[in-house]
Amino acid sequence: MEDWIFLSLLVGAIFGTYNVIAKGFSDKLPSNISVMLIGLGIFLSGLLFLATQKEPLAQFRDVAPLLLVIFACSVVWFVGTFFQLTVFANPKTQFGPAIVLMTVGTILICTVIGLFVFGDKLSAKQAVGMALAIAGTVLLSM
Repeated sequence: MEDWIFLSLLVGAIFGTYNVIAKGFSDKLPSNISVMLIGLGIFLSGLLFLATQKEPLAQFRDVAPLLLVIFACSVVWFVGTFFQLTVFANPKTQFGPAIVLMTVGTILICTVIGLFVFGDKLSAKQAVGMALAIAGTVLLSM
C-alpha cells in the first residue's frame, strides 16, 4: 500500500475521533471558545510540524509569499468549525446523519475542486466508486 493511502485512512480515523469528541463537549462550551481552543491546538501542531522538518526556517521563507492564502484557509476553517460546533451543540442534532451530511459535502466539494481547479481526471470507475461511497455512507446513517 502506498504511504499516502495509509496516511489518508489514518487521518480519516483521527478526524472521525475528533468529531465524536467535539460532539461530546460542544454543548458544554460556547462555540466561539471551542473554536479558539481548537485553533490554538492546530496552530501549535503546525509549529511542531514545522520544527520537525529539515530546514524549517527555509521552508517558512518559501511559504511567506503565500501567507494570504494561508490566512484565507484559516478563515474558511474557522467558519466551518464554528458551524460544525454550532450544529453539534444543538440538542436536536442527530450525530450520525449530521456527520454523514458533512462527509458527503466534503467528498463532493473536494471532487469538484480537484476536477476544476487542479485538473484531476475522473474515470468512470472512480465516479462509480465515489457514488457507492456516498450511497453507503447515507445508507449507514439510516
